[in-house]
Parts: sequence; structure tokens; C-alpha cells
Amino acid sequence: INYYTTKEKSSYGWCINQACSFKNNQSSLQVDGNLAYFNTGDWNTRINFYEKNVLYANFFSNYYGKGWRYSLVLKWQIVKPLTFYFKWGSTHYSDRESIGSGTEEIQGKIKTDIYGSIKYKF
Repeated sequence: INYYTTKEKSSYGWCINQACSFKNNQSSLQVDGNLAYFNTGDWNTRINFYEKNVLYANFFSNYYGKGWRYSLVLKWQIVKPLTFYFKWGSTHYSDRESIGSGTEEIQGKIKTDIYGSIKYKF
């Protein structure tokens, strides 16, 4: 929960977030999931969350407005020196028709991000 106030106005925001993990040692597969619902009044009450990502990558979500965010991260050790990482995440806004501004503006209510990497250990 976030609350912001000035002499002119006040606003609040909140978010509920759930993360879960599954690891199967027999198949060398790990799955991490994240689901969040957010509702904030304005940019001053945005909520920042760290979200799991592929190896050597960071991801911080800025929840602003109203909507849902979900993501799925897979880590699969195919053979001993070779590991595959994949992340798919999507944010669905219910309070706007476009996301962002200027050259980074997206027409629509959905923003999706995809990451992938392969690690080979010598």
C-alpha cells in the first residue's frame, strides 16, 4: 500500500503479488511464476517490485494504473554443462488504450516481454 499527499491533492495505490517456485531434481527443471494485481492513483503512488528473470538479468516492475502482471521463468539443465533459461511476462492494463509515450509508445493495453539465454559451462 502506498499513500502520497501534498497540499493540492492526495492519492493512494496498492498491489497484491504472489510468487511461486517448482523444482524437479529428476528432470533438472525449475519453474518460477509471478502474479500481481495493482491499482494505483498516479505516478506518485506507483509500486516497484523485483521480478525473477533469466541468469544475469534484472527486472523491476513499475506498477502504475490498474491491471495485472504475470510472468513465467523456466530454467532447464539439458545436460551437465548446458542450461537453457527463458522468461515470458505480460502486463495487462484496464485503464488505458496506450502504454508509454514518445518513441516507446505501445498502442494497446498489453505489454509483453520475452527473455532467453543459454549457458554453456566449460
